[in-house]
Amino acid sequence: MSHYELTYIISATIAETEYPSIQQKINDLIKTTLGGIITAEVSLGRKKLAYPINKEKYGHYITEEIDLEPTQLKQLDTELKLNHSLLRHLIVSKQLLTPEQVEKEATTQMKIRAKKANAKAVISSAAEKRTAAIVNPNATPKIELNKLDEKLDEILDQEIK
Repeated sequence: MSHYELTYIISATIAETEYPSIQQKINDLIKTTLGGIITAEVSLGRKKLAYPINKEKYGHYITEEIDLEPTQLKQLDTELKLNHSLLRHLIVSKQLLTPEQVEKEATTQMKIRAKKANAKAVISSAAEKRTAAIVNPNATPKIELNKLDEKLDEILDQEIK
């Protein structure tokens, strides 16, 4: 069995109470008809589409990770195309991550969030200083904007360790 990621968009014209039944039909198709296994399932909720699809601007996104035989993939694709409740679907091959890779990815994401928070703090402190300079124009700024931009670029260019 190969590991795949299936993402599909349910039409927003369908009542929200119907989403679980559509999702269940797709899950039953994968499990019973095709003999696949659903390893993870995430409902991303209602989101605005990047561009209108069939004159619709919103859709309900669902992402599932599935284990399925490659020979069954074409049948799954055909069945999803025939489902009129779906606006779009995408099936991609996905590599299974080892626990070490998952941990490394999590620490990398934490470092990125910390750097972004640090950058936001620098920007907000600069905005406070600018506001203080507007309120009290006689006060001299402690740092020039050029130096602030250089410092911000320096923080953002540091490699993630």
